[in-house]
Amino acid sequence: MPIPRGGLRAALKTTVARRLSAGMCLLAIGAQPAVPQEDPWARPTLNYMGVPGLLDMPSAHPARDADLGLTLSLVGGTRRGTMHFQIAPRLSGVFRYSRVESFDVSGSDFYDRSFDIRYLLAEEGRYTPAVSVGLQDFGGTGVYAAEYLVATKTFGRLRATGGIGWGRFGSYNGFTNPLGVFAEGMKTRPSFAIDAAEAGSFDADSWFRGDAALFGGLQYVASDRLLLTAEYSSDAYAQESSRAGFEHNSPLNFGASYRLQDNLDLSAAWLYGSTFAVNLTYTFNPKTPNDYPGGLDQAPRAVQVRAPG
Repeated sequence: MPIPRGGLRAALKTTVARRLSAGMCLLAIGAQPAVPQEDPWARPTLNYMGVPGLLDMPSAHPARDADLGLTLSLVGGTRRGTMHFQIAPRLSGVFRYSRVESFDVSGSDFYDRSFDIRYLLAEEGRYTPAVSVGLQDFGGTGVYAAEYLVATKTFGRLRATGGIGWGRFGSYNGFTNPLGVFAEGMKTRPSFAIDAAEAGSFDADSWFRGDAALFGGLQYVASDRLLLTAEYSSDAYAQESSRAGFEHNSPLNFGASYRLQDNLDLSAAWLYGSTFAVNLTYTFNPKTPNDYPGGLDQAPRAVQVRAPG
């Protein structure tokens, strides 16, 4: 039976309209912006001193609020256990316990407790870096005493860090303290001497005093699990060299971090042209334990068999 001309036109219009509508829907779906994926390395790595940083030097990015990071490090003949806690979004603290082989004046191993504190002065913006200031070993024997001002900026997969340091961080290629323009006394720093009796006291007279030096480095996110790091260190390791035979052949350090799971990182590095180092970091957040799966999640409910009928 022949189709009326008017009916054929109506059928064609309906078919074309349906296909155009379907095509527009597909285009609209495809044109929507992709959902951004969370950077697996957004949480800063903890360095071999147990603080957010590169390898031996600090960086500016803070950990997430309430993050608790536990670090075990082996650097040549030195063993360190560190607890880093992000007290507030901008403030963090560190407790460190170290054993340095043959460091004591008698030639025996030296055991040291030290405390750090750091504060985020400025968060990273679109065009500006994150900036932090920190005191390292401000309440211990002073073996690791250093102060620093550091900035970090992210460029896609690359993170660049640069800073200025005092104390240990001003001991390699140092220069006259720029803070000396405000007070002549800032140009000199009290000489270092181990005094166990003063361990735990605050030696504010030495903070940000003496020679300063520049440090910096780069971190590259190679994959979701692998992070590569290159660093220029301003720590001369003078005490370890004179007391424990540490060899400081170069200020350049190179390392890699591998994310074993969301809350567990394993790092290895070649430091100062002479020393192999390894580092294991476990991160936990007591406020949001489910953010780091690893055995602390709540167990699923048991499967119950429904009674027949």
